[in-house]
Amino acid sequence: MPATPARIGFVLEEFRIASSISSSAANKYGDAARKSDVIETYFVNEADALAICDERKTLLSADHRRFGMVISGEQTGIDIQYTTESPCAQTIDDERNFDAVTLISEITVNFAKSETRLELWGGGVEP
Repeated sequence: MPATPARIGFVLEEFRIASSISSSAANKYGDAARKSDVIETYFVNEADALAICDERKTLLSADHRRFGMVISGEQTGIDIQYTTESPCAQTIDDERNFDAVTLISEITVNFAKSETRLELWGGGVEP
């Protein structure tokens, strides 16, 4: 690549900043919202860095929750299948008005107590 004046100026810049701000998250969480979370990347094109900023904003803007569930004894209606895909569950919690697909992030089996504990995480959409 030839050393044009524009290329020299680009290389000499210490850094470039691309940002994507969610005003709804800032309004919802106030001071607890992330205001300046700088992540170092090595994109040459600022548009590429901005695309990643937008994707990250989309991931962090959704509300997610963590649930714990204990299944005691022999249960019917629970079918956990191990596949190559991420294990998910439809989580319904009437007390919290929550009905969404969640990721099964941890499975602990206690044979002595005949119980299985599931940790569920996710959900960004509520009814």
